[in-house]
Amino acid sequence: MARADKGNTSSSHRKALEGEIAGLRAELGVVVHEIERRARQAVNVRRQARLHPLLAFTALFVLAGALAIAVAYPIQRRRKHAHSSRIRNLRLALAHLAAHPEHVMRPKPSAIRKKLVGAGTSIGTFGAKRLLGNWIGAGTRASR
Repeated sequence: MARADKGNTSSSHRKALEGEIAGLRAELGVVVHEIERRARQAVNVRRQARLHPLLAFTALFVLAGALAIAVAYPIQRRRKHAHSSRIRNLRLALAHLAAHPEHVMRPKPSAIRKKLVGAGTSIGTFGAKRLLGNWIGAGTRASR
């Protein structure tokens, strides 16, 4: 009698497990289906453009700008390095030199300014050496 109960219990336990597994498979199927649906929606460009028009416009604007730069840059570079362009630029530079010679070269710094820069450099160098000396000296004392 005990054996019959035991066999009955194991078969009912097995059926319960099979039912639970079937339920979990069905649930998992629903979740996978939902993930697939969302993935299709995420890569649907028309739908995304309809949902986010400002972002779509910005992306198109950036792509158009990148394309315009990619096309215009080589053309501009070729024109810039053409001989006629170089001659024109030289002519403009010489005209600017003749019109404003004071803009072409900076005036020489005064003697006071030179001395101040020298003093500042000396003070900065002295301070840096002092800091490095203290730092290196502290490191060698700590390692002893």
